[in-house]
Amino acid sequence: MSEPQGPGGGWQPPQAPNSPQWQAAHPHGQAPAGGGPAPWQAPGQDPGRQPGPYADPYADPYASHAAPRDYGQQGYGQQGYGQQGYGQQGYGQQGYGQQGFPGQSPQGEPSGSGRRRTALMVGVAAVVVALLAATGIYFFAIRDTDKAAGGGADPQAAVNNLLTSLTQKDPMGVADQLDPTEARLFADLDGDVLGQLKRLGVVTADAGAGNATGTTVSVSGLTYDPSEKVNDHVTVVKLTGGTVTVTSDPAKLPLTDKIKSALGDKLAQVTPRSRTYDIAEQVRKQGHPVRVATVLRNGTWYPSLFYTAADYWAQDAGVGNPTAADAIPATGAASPEATMDALLASAGAGDLTKAIALLPPDEMGALHDYGQLILRAAKYKGPKATGLEFSDARWTVTDVTGGKKVSLGSLTVTMKGKRVVLTRDAASGSLTVTADGEKPVTVTEATVDQLVGQLGRGKLDPQAVAIAKREFRQVLGLGVVMTQSGGQWYASPLRSYSDLFVSLLKGLEPGDIDYFLSMVK
Repeated sequence: MSEPQGPGGGWQPPQAPNSPQWQAAHPHGQAPAGGGPAPWQAPGQDPGRQPGPYADPYADPYASHAAPRDYGQQGYGQQGYGQQGYGQQGYGQQGYGQQGFPGQSPQGEPSGSGRRRTALMVGVAAVVVALLAATGIYFFAIRDTDKAAGGGADPQAAVNNLLTSLTQKDPMGVADQLDPTEARLFADLDGDVLGQLKRLGVVTADAGAGNATGTTVSVSGLTYDPSEKVNDHVTVVKLTGGTVTVTSDPAKLPLTDKIKSALGDKLAQVTPRSRTYDIAEQVRKQGHPVRVATVLRNGTWYPSLFYTAADYWAQDAGVGNPTAADAIPATGAASPEATMDALLASAGAGDLTKAIALLPPDEMGALHDYGQLILRAAKYKGPKATGLEFSDARWTVTDVTGGKKVSLGSLTVTMKGKRVVLTRDAASGSLTVTADGEKPVTVTEATVDQLVGQLGRGKLDPQAVAIAKREFRQVLGLGVVMTQSGGQWYASPLRSYSDLFVSLLKGLEPGDIDYFLSMVK
């Protein structure tokens, strides 16, 4: 398969759409007719739509006008598990839709909207995403941490090992083939969530990596183009051919009987389904091989979800591969509290470079390597004071899986000369807000009781009020999760986000699930 050639030979990063170079080649805003090479685009990208720096690289290639996706809903969004995994409408639209499987209308006929909802897909990059995101990363069960990790002696072997290990397995059960830092991150996060879901009676006690999604994947006939070196520890493998077969059976989901009973006919009506994707066909449509980034860890190469996402972003944005000058070195602090202080200081100074430097060098290595490229694409011009100042901080530090959580003790926030003091009493479950010249306001469980009563106009039953009180205490305890690397502490965005979700689950009791189910029957 031929690829666009640059002056020095080999594939060259494309010019961004609407750049002067692109406009000169495409005066009418379209790729040249007659078989000329079109600019590279991420899988599923509509050639008639300007992608923008954060266009979705995993949109369904069958959709001719794929809309940009809200990443807040892809894995675990505002509505429960979000529309990409397990959504508000029973099983979310991307997994098991309200009207049946993706690509199937209520009568069982293929539909265009179903195709657009099938993100599992075009090739191996999509399969990599399916491992952690598309099927809902919270159902990535605990991996066997005593088992030797996989990977490969070279980048292509690493990708091949990952994909061949998928054959006839649940895609959540191959964590050992991924970048160990990412596998450990998701195993820790999802172990907490899975434990809470078992406690609440949502999933069965035997739920694990082998049965997490009710889906099996088979891969065969893989072919590759020569790999592309990004730097000394990242190489992109280019997949050109093979097939990916995805078979889904909702009856195999590890749901408890009470959840299955609540779903009733909706679950029974969804039948097993299998679909095969031809990677070579998708590559011909895209005009470029499927790219899977690999990272070198202790002499072994592993496929990386985060580096793959960063590479797709860079290709889509037309910025090419990062150089050593584009990297933002990790700079942590001596303690979790000091890292929190530094994070607030960077926020007040509007210093995004410092904020990225405070992220973990292992979990967020891709952001460090691509840091300056991302900031330039965002037109970041350097620190700009926000007017916010933080002082007199006192933090509460607690142990969480994989690190330490830093929560509010007390903090003074100053904005344009006006001060507000926030004080949290963890023992009593209260938050006091004191503004200059005003009487302190304290929010407690009793206050929540009154507020819930006002919102429900006195009609809410006692269990709803009890749930609100328990969740109030959990919200007060939220914070930022810090992890340690090389003796320094860093702020972990993914672990912090996951802790929010875990904290809210901890505020629930098994009887609350029955209460929620009774409301939707």
